[in-house]
Formats: sequence, structure tokens, C-alpha cells
Amino acid sequence: MKHSDEKGDWSMGWYCVRAKPRMETVAAATLQTLKSVEVFLPRTVRPKKIKCSPIKPLFPGYFFARFDPIVHLRNVHFARGVSYVVRRKE
Repeated sequence: MKHSDEKGDWSMGWYCVRAKPRMETVAAATLQTLKSVEVFLPRTVRPKKIKCSPIKPLFPGYFFARFDPIVHLRNVHFARGVSYVVRRKE
């Protein structure tokens, strides 16, 4: 594993983001407009009895974003469609 003193190498990380109800796509699209924010919204086709099944989020209400929390946490938290950034309890 390569270590570096540059802030950019270690500060960027993947975070789980909770979207407002049925707003995963809107929130992900909003975050993609921010510089230095990468978004991953895994989706799948859920089988239904109808012929044309829509593509739905794999994890309803959640998606992933890669960003530097020191720089972008506030922008991510208050983006359209975002409820909050998931954190661990300390």
C-alpha cells in the first residue's frame, strides 16, 4: 500500500448517502453536478408481472458518493433530494 502526504490521496472516501423518499435519482444527479464528487447508484430490474419492468435502485433510499468531507460535506448534506450522510455512532 502506497502512503502519501498529499491530502487528496487519503481524504477522499466513499460514503453512504440516505436520500429522501423516492428521490435517489434526483439526489444522485444533483451531486454529480458538484466538482470532485463521484456518485454510484446501483440499480436493477425488479421482476413484475407486467412486460416492461422499471429499473429501480438496488438499495431503496440509499446510494454512494465519493468526496472529501472536509470540502464537500455541507454541499452534499444540503443537496436536493439528500436526507443525510450516514455516519457511525460513536
